[in-house]
This record gives sequence, C-alpha cells and structure tokens, in this order.
Amino acid sequence: MLVHLLKVHAWPHSVAAGHWRGEILSFQAGAAQRYLPSMRQRIDLARLYGLALRQVAKIADGDGDPVRTPDTCPFTPEQLLREDSDVLEARLRASPADQTE
Repeated sequence: MLVHLLKVHAWPHSVAAGHWRGEILSFQAGAAQRYLPSMRQRIDLARLYGLALRQVAKIADGDGDPVRTPDTCPFTPEQLLREDSDVLEARLRASPADQTE
C-alpha cells in the first residue's frame, strides 16, 4: 500500500495512476480486515516506509521526473487503514519533502 501511495504521489499524471489507486484500496481493505490494535506496537512503520521509498526510488516511470516524496512517514497505522485514499494522498502532498541533495 505504501509503495502504491508513493507511486501515485511521485507520478500523479501517470497512465498507471488509476491502477495504483485501485491497488491502494484493495491493499487497504485486506489489511483492515486482519489488523488488530494489539499489532500496533509491533509495526515499525518508519522501517516499512523506508523500504517503500527505496523500492519506488528504483522505478523509472515514463511520465517524467517524479515529485519529491517525504523522507519520513506522514501516516499512522490507523490512518493507513481507515482514511480514504484521497485523504492519504493529501497527507503526502502536505508533508515536506527533503530539500537537501
């Protein structure tokens, strides 16, 4: 789900963006069915987000240069499971991206 959220953020005008959004909804529904609040303490969201960032960084999309992504995860597990995908995308847009290079 994080990888697809980052793809939509990085390449919002890609021809694949609709597919990615569909995958977000599917992954969210599956995770929400299996998630228990007691799992929260065992989820290392920062590590998972870092893995997703590295995966997306290796993707070369044919729709131009990617939009910069935030270095730190702007979500909580509960937000990822419960919020509408439009809200999640807005959180990514509102989060500052790393400005150092």
